[in-house]
Amino acid sequence: MAEADAAKRLISDIGKQLAAQKTCPKKDFIVKLLRQAVSAFPALDQLASLESAIKPLSDSLVKHGLLQHKDKDIRLLVAICCCEIIRILAPNPDFSDAVFRDIFRLFLSLFVELSDTTSPYFPRRVKVLETVAKLKFCVLMLDTGCEDLVFQMFKTFFSVVRENHPQSLISAMLSIMELILKEKVSQPLLDVILQNLLKDGKGTSPASSRLAASVIQNCAEELEPSCAPRMLFAVIPNLTQELLTDQVDVRIKAINLIGRLFALPGHHIAQEYRHLFIEFLKRFSDKSAEVRLSALLCAKAFYMANPSGTESLEILTALEGRLLDFDDKVRTEAVAVVCDLARSNLKLVPPELISRVIERLRDKKVSVRKKALQKLLEVYREYCTKCSGGTVSLSDHFEQIPCKILMLCYDKDCKEFRPQNMELVIAEDLFPAFLSIEERTTHWISLFSLFSPPHVKVLNTILAQKRRLQTEMQVYLALREKDEGNGSEEVQNRIKSSFAKMSASFPDPSKAEECFHKLHLLKDNGIFSALFQLLDELTINNAQATRDNFLRKIGDRHLHFGFLRLLSSKCLFNIFDSEHVRCILDHLSSDKFGNKNLEASSVKLLLVIIGTFPSLLRGSETLFRLLLSEEDIPFSDDLIQMLAKAGPHISIELSDVYPFLERVCLEGTRGQSKHAVSAIAALIGTSEQLIFSELCKTLVDSLHSGENIPTVLQSLGCLAQHSVLAFETQAGEITQYIVEKIFHSTDIEISDAIGSFDETSECGISCKLKIFGLKALVKSFLPHRRTHLRLEINKLLDILSQMLQNGDVSDGTISCEIDKAHIRLAAAKSVLRLSKRWDLHISPQIFHFTILMARDSSSFVRRLFIDKIHKLLKEHALPSKYACAFAFAALDSPKDLQDDSLKYMAEFIREYSRDARVHQTSAMQGGMMDYPVYIVVFLIHVLAHDSGFPPENCQDEEIYARFCSPLVFTLQALVNATFVDGDMDLINDVVSYLRSIFHAIKRAEDAANAQTTTKLHALAEFGISIINALDHSSISKSHSPGLILLPSSLYRVSLEENREQGNLHCLPQCENVIKRMVHCFESLISQPANSLAKRRRKWQEDGSQSDAMKCATSNLAICKNVDLLRNGRRGQSEKSYTRGKEMDETMKQEIHTRVRQKRDRSACPPESVGLHNKFSIDDEPEKVVSGKSEPILRKEQLPSCDSVTTRTSLTQKEGFISFASLKENDTVTKCNSTAEPSILVRANYIDPCSSKEAGEKSQVLIGQRIKLWSPIDKCYYSGTVDGFDSRCDTHKITYDNGEVEVVSLESENWETIIDDSLQEKDSDSLHSRYCDPGEHLSHSCKREMIDAYRNDASQQEENLAKKEKRSNRRVPLLGTVNKKNGQQVSVDTSASEVITGNEDVIARRTRSRKV
Repeated sequence: MAEADAAKRLISDIGKQLAAQKTCPKKDFIVKLLRQAVSAFPALDQLASLESAIKPLSDSLVKHGLLQHKDKDIRLLVAICCCEIIRILAPNPDFSDAVFRDIFRLFLSLFVELSDTTSPYFPRRVKVLETVAKLKFCVLMLDTGCEDLVFQMFKTFFSVVRENHPQSLISAMLSIMELILKEKVSQPLLDVILQNLLKDGKGTSPASSRLAASVIQNCAEELEPSCAPRMLFAVIPNLTQELLTDQVDVRIKAINLIGRLFALPGHHIAQEYRHLFIEFLKRFSDKSAEVRLSALLCAKAFYMANPSGTESLEILTALEGRLLDFDDKVRTEAVAVVCDLARSNLKLVPPELISRVIERLRDKKVSVRKKALQKLLEVYREYCTKCSGGTVSLSDHFEQIPCKILMLCYDKDCKEFRPQNMELVIAEDLFPAFLSIEERTTHWISLFSLFSPPHVKVLNTILAQKRRLQTEMQVYLALREKDEGNGSEEVQNRIKSSFAKMSASFPDPSKAEECFHKLHLLKDNGIFSALFQLLDELTINNAQATRDNFLRKIGDRHLHFGFLRLLSSKCLFNIFDSEHVRCILDHLSSDKFGNKNLEASSVKLLLVIIGTFPSLLRGSETLFRLLLSEEDIPFSDDLIQMLAKAGPHISIELSDVYPFLERVCLEGTRGQSKHAVSAIAALIGTSEQLIFSELCKTLVDSLHSGENIPTVLQSLGCLAQHSVLAFETQAGEITQYIVEKIFHSTDIEISDAIGSFDETSECGISCKLKIFGLKALVKSFLPHRRTHLRLEINKLLDILSQMLQNGDVSDGTISCEIDKAHIRLAAAKSVLRLSKRWDLHISPQIFHFTILMARDSSSFVRRLFIDKIHKLLKEHALPSKYACAFAFAALDSPKDLQDDSLKYMAEFIREYSRDARVHQTSAMQGGMMDYPVYIVVFLIHVLAHDSGFPPENCQDEEIYARFCSPLVFTLQALVNATFVDGDMDLINDVVSYLRSIFHAIKRAEDAANAQTTTKLHALAEFGISIINALDHSSISKSHSPGLILLPSSLYRVSLEENREQGNLHCLPQCENVIKRMVHCFESLISQPANSLAKRRRKWQEDGSQSDAMKCATSNLAICKNVDLLRNGRRGQSEKSYTRGKEMDETMKQEIHTRVRQKRDRSACPPESVGLHNKFSIDDEPEKVVSGKSEPILRKEQLPSCDSVTTRTSLTQKEGFISFASLKENDTVTKCNSTAEPSILVRANYIDPCSSKEAGEKSQVLIGQRIKLWSPIDKCYYSGTVDGFDSRCDTHKITYDNGEVEVVSLESENWETIIDDSLQEKDSDSLHSRYCDPGEHLSHSCKREMIDAYRNDASQQEENLAKKEKRSNRRVPLLGTVNKKNGQQVSVDTSASEVITGNEDVIARRTRSRKV
């Protein structure tokens, strides 16, 4: 009571103070008094006796015009005071109608601002609204004639209502409107309600529609005479016509109206007006995309209001159809609608529809895939939340979502889907943040059970990428600490290398590398300490807390905050951590799964985790050891494999598990024994090295006892790879047993070992044992660590050679053809495995036999062999020369093998071309062996030694064409622009390389069998013709590799006389057969240089790589008639056919000219080729394969324009013979002296002196004896100048053989002959200077020359190394002579080089005119 009295006095005093003011007081004064009044009013109850105390205040509010004040604070306080005054003085407040109108207008001004929920005044405004509704002030509005304000209030309510408004506010609005409608229903109010019920557009709130629907529903009785559903239902029959109108906007409005009618709660309009519903469904397939989009939005509201019933199922069917809409916007919206429905209630949407949405992750449009990824992640998180709450159980339909998301990594069109980005999606967006590790592990196990090999591959890629970054970050932090303040150049280079490697794990590698360099310059060691701590933390929760503290410490204003946030996330174990490993082990040990499929899935998942992050097993050793000790567990081999991977990272003593591992080595399966040996190697300590020796003895004893031979052989082979010394002590005994007891035996006592064999295999037990024995021997030569082996590999190679030829080691031990095929395949695979390290020991014969397995009589052998080569080449675990096997498999094989061989060849060319360009700054530095084109060197040698080579007297071009098809296949593949992403510069280089290779082969002879040299030359000539026929006239021939290195095991430099005889012997065959072979291929061969370039441009425009592959496939298909390559175009244009005929005729003429000139003219050959009597072979096959030799080169200017110095040297890389292309003189010297071949130099370039003399004394030359250089035949032809035509500036030349030619001597290379008697002398001198010194020197002299050359080469190598350190300029092509200002440059060439003139680089010509 006392409180009320005090409040009464206070309010009275406030009123008197305001009344005392003659004018409107200042804001501060008013606000201060009104706040006191507002705080005092709640203490007063409703009493009419209080009117006298309140009247001064109420009068003052009117007097000073505070009801219309513009200040928000004052208006709000005045509105509250008015509410309280009306409450206290109700039902008869002492206000006039005009004052009431001002008060209600003041209330409306507050209601208009209710949309701003963030305003500090929002709670008090809501309080005013609730007071107005509670005290039914709105009735006073009608009593005082304020219908216009009532109408305005309705509009205000619908405009300001929001989804996020509190329910009390919406209830107050509904209460006010219901009171007014129950008092009086007017048409304007009805229009406002209906407009908000049906309106739909941008900027409108769905809350207004729901508010209108609620008003209609609550006031149905009052509105029924005027509105309610009946008024709307009356127009429903007419809406069908609106849906069929041609105007898109009208159809959209009709759909929106009908959709809202269908979504009205409590009504079943769709059922009552079936024909309208059917027409509504048809709008889902409307021709307008905008109409279809509107239908989708209406379907969402309809289904959420009516989730059951026939109509709802039909709506879902319509939604499913729009997931395949041809418009990507419609598909995107359909995905969003279905996912929103699923999120609202996971049980509303059928799982099958979710599966259809998941398929949109493979949509052809990137925008659709992105939207599907976003919405499906939301659905999966909601699913995980419901599973955590126990309302939903695990479902394969929802677990498919992460599986399909992982497959986005195979999407090459969008960089957002690369593993670098998907790592963040899996780590941060897949699960809700609150989900526990145990629950996450449960989901991982469940979804992993649905994994296929591609899924596992993607997950391994993501994890391996994360592991590489963590490892490199550790390396970098260690280097930074080590090099702090020193600035060592070596350390800085290693740091840069680490940055490059780590940057590959980021979405934008170049930007990331730049950020790493900037980060490296920071002096804040706290950042790097935090990163080190993150790398060392094995649990997600602790690591995440550490990361959050780190980011909070540096602050979001830090210059590198964004990069550090991303980097710190990638350093975390935020996909899997040690807690995941512990949970899985705990589930396995307690058998909590109760489901064999989930148990197997958990083991496989654990294997993936441990395989990438072996340190995560740390801390769970006890659980793991207990699980390993259990007997008869189905996944013991997986546990052993985990132990082998995690051994160095965990604290498990070898003595604790060795008895178990030893038993597995003796009695387990072959797979288990392999992992058991690896586990022993991983756990073994420095003091336990003798364990391998003891194990080896135990295994040998078991081998002699004949127990479980396959497993023992596997254990011995693996042991040999881990401990060379332990195996070598028993190597002789083991090898003898395998050879005598297995290879040469037909009946082997296998006792109880039969169970270890794979019964599904087609080969017999004896065959399997031979294969197992072979594998054991091969492994003994392939230790994991590079170490010197004392074992002799030649015996093993002899065994492999016999197996490749006969399918067995000795005749009669195997009679079954299937078994022989398996033996051949095993031998071929063994050669492939050995070639990485022992390639130089593998003879050409074994190489040939291995390659020809690609056309083995057994189709399954061909398939497995080609697949193995492809796999090893992708892993870069095989010399690239074995890729020529694809050429044999692509012909005369089943269709699927042909297609795969083409695909494998394309992948090989693309990948190895890219790698070669990355690893080598220029192909001029002897790096051609890195390029795929180099396989031609080996392919030709295999073909030349093929027993199916056509006989010399064979004139059937189809037989030759069929035989040479592998070569044509390879050449077409190498010059196919689509295989190298349309890189025509690379294709130009390839064509140039091919020409140089073929010319080098023509100047060499077979190192294995000299009688095969003719075949080599014929194949090389045919290769040149095919390259010409491929129409590369547009390719620049201005450059060619100056040094062609041929493997000395296959080729050797041929003597001049041998080459001349070989060429003469080969030329009739070339003349009679090659031209017909080319004609046979002419209509079938593609045009890669021109037509494929055009196709490439079209491919780039279309952006479809698959189309390019189809084009490439069609260009390299197999010809049915002659097993040739089909170009895919069924017919060629008349123009291209004519061009091909002209090319053929040109080639025919060239061949005829060569033969005729060889036979008829007496030539003075300008070159001779010599050969050293020995070649040094490198015993490091990796270097040979990589081809990273750098030839010796030195340039120096000479003062004379008449001479060039050619000096010999050895190449750095031994094991190859080198063929250098000197475009200028095509000569080589074989002595350590300086030659002066001035005649030969002028033979290719116009001598300025001679040209001048020819210009001034043309008439004097008549009768003069001269000799002209022939660029085609590479020699001089002697003749007499018989006349001169001054008009044409041409001379008539009569050659010694009677031919007559008219030429312009200014454009020819020629020399005058002073006296006939000197010709023979010059010829002899020239011959003695440039022919093989071996014709005149003794064997000892040759050795002295070789030693001199080698010493000279060593000196040159040192000089080159010093020079290269001082200069980074590009090294010019070997074997080229550069002319500048009349000077010629000397070039050092190798003593073992054959310097060949590149006949295709020099423009071929015929004489100007024949008379």
